[in-house]
Amino acid sequence: MTISAHDQVLQRARAKEKRIETALAAIDELTDDEADFVYAKLEKRVIGKQAALPQTKATAKTAEHKSIGAKTKAAVTSDGRRHCRFCGKAGHNVQSCDEKKAAELNGEIGEMPKNTTKPGPKPGTKSMRPNYAALAREVLAANPQGLRTYEIGKKIGQNKPQNAYGTLKLLERLGYAQRHGERYNALWTVPGFTPVPRVETIAAAIIHILRGATSPVDAWKLRDEVVKLVIANTGKKPRLDSVTTEIGSLLQKNAIDTNGLNEHGPLYVIAEGGLDAPTMN
Repeated sequence: MTISAHDQVLQRARAKEKRIETALAAIDELTDDEADFVYAKLEKRVIGKQAALPQTKATAKTAEHKSIGAKTKAAVTSDGRRHCRFCGKAGHNVQSCDEKKAAELNGEIGEMPKNTTKPGPKPGTKSMRPNYAALAREVLAANPQGLRTYEIGKKIGQNKPQNAYGTLKLLERLGYAQRHGERYNALWTVPGFTPVPRVETIAAAIIHILRGATSPVDAWKLRDEVVKLVIANTGKKPRLDSVTTEIGSLLQKNAIDTNGLNEHGPLYVIAEGGLDAPTMN
């Protein structure tokens, strides 16, 4: 059976979409160091392709582009490739230029004028998508206590964590966002702000309860309070034996100590002069 040219184009498009989805899923599993390494490799690959393109002198012909309140010119090479009017590079996608995005976020430029001879974009198409970076900046400014990647994604309409992470990484490169902690438990803020620590682990809950106590805490009471606190902050109920194991681990690390006994066992306090307690973020 002969496949028509139209069907072949559709098959190639579907195969491309599948490769991209697979790549995005793999990226989400990377550590911070691995993600930065992959980003550097991709950036190097793009630069290498640009360098491999034939370099020619720009002709006298220029193309005027009008932005809101200002006019700029973009040189056109003899082979038809334009120089980016934001960073000066030739033959690359202006829409993906970080300097262009930075100018848009700062309100220095508006959208490029659309060709009035063509119909406007249909609802739901790419050109109708919101400016996620600008929305993320507004969310960060309104939440100085810090938010998780998935929390920001829900607020701006990027429900896939890898997409929200990409938006936040762009803002981080441009100096509009700051990450605190590792990728999967990071809190994002506006640069210069310190996030409010989160109590989301058993160890963090133990430290939080003992720091707030005015006297040594009974073993049974400590376990009950830890369970309640972890449920309140994560929605998940930890096992009592896991709490007991974590208490023993913190004792070995000199983060907490015992101070007396009662009918339920040791009484616990924060250790004086011991090792630093676990970070709560």
